[in-house]
Amino acid sequence: MSTSNSSFLLEFKEKIKKQIVSGHRVVYVIELCEASFHLDANQFQFFIRGIRALILIYFTEWQAQGFPTIAEKDQLIEGRSWKFLTITHDLRMFKPTLEDIFRPFPISLCHYKPYEFTEIALGQTTHFMILDLRNGAHPNTMGRILETISGSGLLLIFCRSLEEYQSLRDPIVHDFVLQFPRQLEEIEPVFFPYLRKSLDALRPFSLLELVTIGKMDDSFLKISNKIAPPDDVMPRFIDREQHPWLLLEHDFMGFPITKDQHDTLAYLKEHLEACIHSRNRVKKGRAIFLSSKRGRGKSTVLGLCLAGFLLERLPSRPYVITAPQIENVQVFFHAILAFLEFKGVDVRSERLENTSLIRGIQVKKRLVVKFREPVDALKEKGSFILVDEAGSIPIPILKNFLKKFNLVIYSSTEQGYEGTGRSFTFRFQRELEEDGMLLRKLRLEQPVRYGEFDLLEDWLYRTLLLEAEPPDVDLDSSSIDLGKMFLVPLKKKELFFDQPSLLRAIVGILVSSHYRNQPNDLFLMADAPHIHVYGIFYRKDESQSNLLSNDTEFQENSITLDSNQLVAAIMVSIEGGFDPKLIPLDPMLQRELRGNVVALTMFRTVDPDFPRWRGQRIIRIAVHPEYQGQGIGSRSLDLLEKESLSQNFDWIGTSFGGSPRLINFWKKNGYKTVHIRPTPSSTTGECSIIMLKAITKEVIPIIISSSRDLRIHVLHWTRELWWYFEPEEVLAFIEATRPYHEWKAAITDVGLYRLNNYLNRTLTYFGAMSVINQLVWLYFLKYPDLDVHLAPIQRKILVVKNLQGWDWNSVAVRFRSDSSKIQGLYVKALKRLRQWFLSRSHEVRDGDEQ
Repeated sequence: MSTSNSSFLLEFKEKIKKQIVSGHRVVYVIELCEASFHLDANQFQFFIRGIRALILIYFTEWQAQGFPTIAEKDQLIEGRSWKFLTITHDLRMFKPTLEDIFRPFPISLCHYKPYEFTEIALGQTTHFMILDLRNGAHPNTMGRILETISGSGLLLIFCRSLEEYQSLRDPIVHDFVLQFPRQLEEIEPVFFPYLRKSLDALRPFSLLELVTIGKMDDSFLKISNKIAPPDDVMPRFIDREQHPWLLLEHDFMGFPITKDQHDTLAYLKEHLEACIHSRNRVKKGRAIFLSSKRGRGKSTVLGLCLAGFLLERLPSRPYVITAPQIENVQVFFHAILAFLEFKGVDVRSERLENTSLIRGIQVKKRLVVKFREPVDALKEKGSFILVDEAGSIPIPILKNFLKKFNLVIYSSTEQGYEGTGRSFTFRFQRELEEDGMLLRKLRLEQPVRYGEFDLLEDWLYRTLLLEAEPPDVDLDSSSIDLGKMFLVPLKKKELFFDQPSLLRAIVGILVSSHYRNQPNDLFLMADAPHIHVYGIFYRKDESQSNLLSNDTEFQENSITLDSNQLVAAIMVSIEGGFDPKLIPLDPMLQRELRGNVVALTMFRTVDPDFPRWRGQRIIRIAVHPEYQGQGIGSRSLDLLEKESLSQNFDWIGTSFGGSPRLINFWKKNGYKTVHIRPTPSSTTGECSIIMLKAITKEVIPIIISSSRDLRIHVLHWTRELWWYFEPEEVLAFIEATRPYHEWKAAITDVGLYRLNNYLNRTLTYFGAMSVINQLVWLYFLKYPDLDVHLAPIQRKILVVKNLQGWDWNSVAVRFRSDSSKIQGLYVKALKRLRQWFLSRSHEVRDGDEQ
């Protein structure tokens, strides 16, 4: 072996030793060109031996330092642990090569999984991984799987050269960003070159270096004889002096946990005992908010806490846990199972049909813990509820849990892959505090799987911008001149490669205002041809350096941006502009027309020619958190509408989960509702809503007619589909559509006679129900364009009673009032409606609107 090779190996072994002792993940990037798997037989053998050499050096040091004992804890708590895992797109081509690489190890320990596997990988632990990035990967997928590697674990990343990534268009990976009717060739790759450039921080190996290592003499490669199966080398006891980063100083009934977890468990145990075991009535509306970055053990803490109570006493009704998806709570269930099995309890799991996913826990054949989707969880009863990944659940549903349960424990990942984010944490906590809720905030700081200041975590967060913050902006809120704002279309390559500070600022603003953000949004921004990003800047009079000054001298319309400040950002999708005849008639095939949310919806429900019209759908609009409420959002929309007009778009619109606050914002800016999805999402409970604004006059009548027709559908949906909605939400949907002036009420003289007798209390409600419903319908069809005044609470009573069909007792409970008082307000409202109807019953109104 040459001196240079010996020096390299010593340096390599020393680096691995340092990372193993510190609990950091050991990461090496292996750059493979297109011809890597087309080498001649000798070169290929050297290549395989080179990779094997890297692995063997790692495991030799790993054995010398002692097995990373965090794995033992993972096995106890999670019940299983994959030792070797390979994530790749092409198992058929790659598997024979990997089996050759893994030859020193028991083949039963080697697992090969496609990228789809990562959906259920959250919470699992891997000690050695090969991540095949030669064809790329979605950022969500990459983030999920990398977070499963334990401390002192080894990661080998296979990637391409920067030049090859610049022309890489993978039909599987890029299918996510490809919009109908665009073709794969239209994609200009940006994200994977950006990713490849960031991998340089992890010191890539070249193919030549691997072949060189593989040519070393056999005496070096014979170290494979020292390798034993991991179970044989795993020490039974934890050496805290050798692994101080673990800080496993406390035990929970025999389970090793960190001090961070111990303190959180102690607090949860105290408050849950008061909630579950107290004989006195506990006031509803108390909340505990548990947050952390990923990999800090939130789900394990919650599972161990609940398992402790199950060990003491079984509940009279099952404890409820909810989350956006059942996959989110598997670690929680595994923690309960492992703990109770460890304690010798007769415990079993209920599985989702035809899957391995746990949906409930049985103790002594009795269901004690069950999973329910968020909307279904609102129908449950109990002393408390656990809400995991709360950041992906709409705030109205989260607040409703406080009305149903004495104690709600919210758990949220600050930088996650299910749509959670920091803005949710702060926004939701602020809203609870403003509502007077009793709120306790807990946060787990210490990583569980790996040591603090882990290099891989740092790289992942920097690359996927998971900790992006809004830029520093110095403006006087009391004297903002909206006329100094201007909009700049941002070019993708310049943004990702030449303006890193601006990219971070854009993402920081979007994350701060929208809590359903994902790393995949970055992929869309970079590679989706139909996605465009705009920055809204504020021109200051005085010169100053800002976030762009160190990155570029980029100019737009001769205006140098380094003298201006970023105050808002908009992300849009270009839709339509194609022949509707291209749309298949089969609804199943229409699902492939992704990216045309507005065009396809209008094609199905309103106008078969609508896809011809070209428009911009606003995916995100966000204002700097320190300058919200200053009119910047509305001014940004004005600027975007002018840009749309100059680019010959026909319409501009948005699609979002309907809420009164958002509907009012878009209405205020002149947007009209053209579609509301009748069935709420089973996960979020929200109805998606589409609102449009015409840019060209040809689209105006389409928007008017669809919005007016929608009013009738909304009134029908309230009783069958929206019966559990808050009346404020139903009113917001009604007000979002156009009044229907032409409708004539089929109220007969006999009907009026019945109504009068009910109001005079000589007839029961059910005797006059049909005419009352007709009168209330007529009111809401024309509302608010009529000259009759009802108090807000009277309108809400009409919604709950006549549109949603609640009985009087439920109406009284909803408004926390006496039934007779509620009925008194109801009768007064009907008398005003009767007076209005009689004064207008012979008037014919012209329905022609502008």
